[in-house]
Order: sequence, then C-alpha cells, then structure tokens
Amino acid sequence: VIDAIALREHLSCLNEVFMNGKIVKVFHGALSDVQWLDRDFGVYLVGLFDTGQAAKILGYPSMSLAYLLERFCKISSPDKKIFQTADWRRRPLPDQMLQYARQDTHFLLYIYDCLRKELGQTGHIRDVWYMSRNVGLTRYQIEQFHPQAFLQHARKLPYVMKPQQLRVLEELFKWRDETAREQDESIAYVLPNR
Repeated sequence: VIDAIALREHLSCLNEVFMNGKIVKVFHGALSDVQWLDRDFGVYLVGLFDTGQAAKILGYPSMSLAYLLERFCKISSPDKKIFQTADWRRRPLPDQMLQYARQDTHFLLYIYDCLRKELGQTGHIRDVWYMSRNVGLTRYQIEQFHPQAFLQHARKLPYVMKPQQLRVLEELFKWRDETAREQDESIAYVLPNR
C-alpha cells in the first residue's frame, strides 16, 4: 500500500508500466479507479483486466469483489460499505482502512487466474478483454452544471411547486454545484436529490 496523496507529484511515472499493454493490470470494478487515476495523477491504463467485467460475462449471481473472494478464496470480505464511503484522504489512515486496502487487492491475481481459466473454457476471454479495454479508455470528465436541472427535479415531484419554491430550489441547486466544486466532491455527496 502506497500513499498516493504523499507521492502525488511522482505517480505519473506509473505510466511507464500502466501504459505497457504487455503487462496485465488487474482491477475489480475499475471504472471509478480509471477516472480518478486520470483526474488526479494523469495515469492511464492499457492492458487492463477487470474482474468485475469477467464476473458479468460469466453470468455470476453477483459481480462484487466480496462475491469473488468468497467463491475463489473462501474469504468473507469485511463490511465494504463502511470503507467504500470512508474518507480516504485522511492521514494517517487507520489500521482498519489499511487492512481493507490490502485485502481488496491481495487476492486479485489469484482471482484473475481462476477467472481466466473459466473464461478460456467458455470461450469468452476476448469479450472480457474487450470490455476491460473500454473501461480503460474511459476519461474523467468534469460534471457540467445545468442551470435548468432544478426544473427537471421539480417535475418529478408529486405536487406543483409555487414560483417562490422554484426560486429557492434553483438557488439550492446553484449552491450545491458551487459547494461541490469548492470541496472537490460530487453534487450527490454534498446534497442528494432525495
């Protein structure tokens, strides 16, 4: 486990390996990781194998890493939701978060080998490489602010808003967007639509 925040200025050197298509990079559910690597470090992935895409192609009942850990390694994953929504910018990272980060990646190469074998038997290995390649080609895009988005939200409500309520909703949507940009968070994190 490395501290990507502390090493931010040096992580672009990973492109030498990450952009080498002869070296397989194994991720699980890589879409967000690919976008964050692009946004935060200018790092891109070529030769990606996404175990989540493999689980999808194989028609498993779940595409989660927890399911794959249980299926192939007989390991119960800790409560992922706690760690998926945790603030990974905290320093130092608590021991539980470090342990989760280690377990989240430690078994991926073994799982990759198991999936590759099964995909070879079913003839779907190329499908997974194709889907993984498309994930690797994804780039981070700044979410655009749509001034009329509040109207779309208002139309979904089971009642009609009064003009004053619409103005308040419009200002709330503007505030949410500005706050999200200032804090480098998603608008859903700042204030969900619910």
